[in-house]
Amino acid sequence: MGLRSREAETMANVKPDAFAIFKYARQFMFADECLRLEGRPDFAIRYMTPSIVMSAFASELFLKCLRALEAPTVPTGHDLSKLFKGLRPNIQNNVIKRWDEYMATISDKLDIVENHSGDKIPRDFVPALNKCKDAFTVMRYKYEKPDKGTFYIQELPNILYNVILEQRPEWEFMSGFTMTEKIDK
Repeated sequence: MGLRSREAETMANVKPDAFAIFKYARQFMFADECLRLEGRPDFAIRYMTPSIVMSAFASELFLKCLRALEAPTVPTGHDLSKLFKGLRPNIQNNVIKRWDEYMATISDKLDIVENHSGDKIPRDFVPALNKCKDAFTVMRYKYEKPDKGTFYIQELPNILYNVILEQRPEWEFMSGFTMTEKIDK
């Protein structure tokens, strides 16, 4: 048995700390948001790939946090679609509902991007997630396959963050600072 197999086996026997996962995920979400600050479009372009990697990783961790809130184990791996499918249906439905609400607010912007790029961007959550499910793995090594890698679910961490706070509202204040304080400083 290789080291990786022993680590995975050991991790499967340890009850994950959902709050620790949450705090770690927030760090990646906040770092991504700093790179995409409104008023600094040069940052958004200059740091696009690192921003995508951070957003994808934050999404992965928030999905694992949601799983840790309801199950004794958390799956390994980076496939966002598989992690999402491992959640209870009511949690999945809540995420999809929030995604649909968000997409309705940016529909005009997506139309402009599609007209400019010629690429169709799925508006429905599950097809979008399936298309971007491996972004953390693929985008870290984009230089190896420049034609690979799609990611336009960059707001997913914020959606998942809010789904978690619905279940654990006290976590917003227990982890050091609130979203508003982060932006103000």
